[in-house]
Amino acid sequence: MQAHPFPGPFRLQLAEREQISLGLLGGLSLTAIALSIGRSPSAVSREVAANGGAAEYRAWRALQHAYRAARRPKVAKLAPASL
Repeated sequence: MQAHPFPGPFRLQLAEREQISLGLLGGLSLTAIALSIGRSPSAVSREVAANGGAAEYRAWRALQHAYRAARRPKVAKLAPASL
């Protein structure tokens, strides 16, 4: 993976994703995990849901998913099927 300035200051960092992973393995609630990393419970819930759920969540895999989702250029959602 190439080094670039991702993630930005408002995105989850690898350390935060690792805390989420450890919290899930430790049986903590999403709210408790969110409080421990200083994020909203909804942000933690969305992160976990987008990356396999509580049983499948892994920090490194979630970071790779975030890198892929942020790549540019992206195909516009309203782009015509063919030009």
